Amino acid sequence: GALLVVSGLCNSVARPLLLKSAVESISPDEPLWRGFAFAGGLGACLLLEQWSKTQGLHIAGDEAILRASSAAMQLVTLKAGRLRTGVGSDGAEQTLLGKDLVGAADMARFLPLM
Repeated sequence: GALLVVSGLCNSVARPLLLKSAVESISPDEPLWRGFAFAGGLGACLLLEQWSKTQGLHIAGDEAILRASSAAMQLVTLKAGRLRTGVGSDGAEQTLLGKDLVGAADMARFLPLM
């Protein structure tokens, strides 16, 4: 949550102000180092914005997938606990938990980055 707020503030506040200042510093009466300083600040702002956005989405994806897979595993466990002996096929619950849910969770972890 906080990383996405940082990304939004960089995008909507810091980047336009730095760009405006960098453009205004391109004049003969302004020192050259001032324009380079604003350009460097703009580059750092872009780096911070993209890093915080990517990290925020990655963390959000990890939490969402972890919660969803934990809920699904709990439901499978509750269902397996209510089955009578000999009704289901042997090892179906372990196959569902071990291969399907964990594999889907590993693949879905990278969906927010797309």
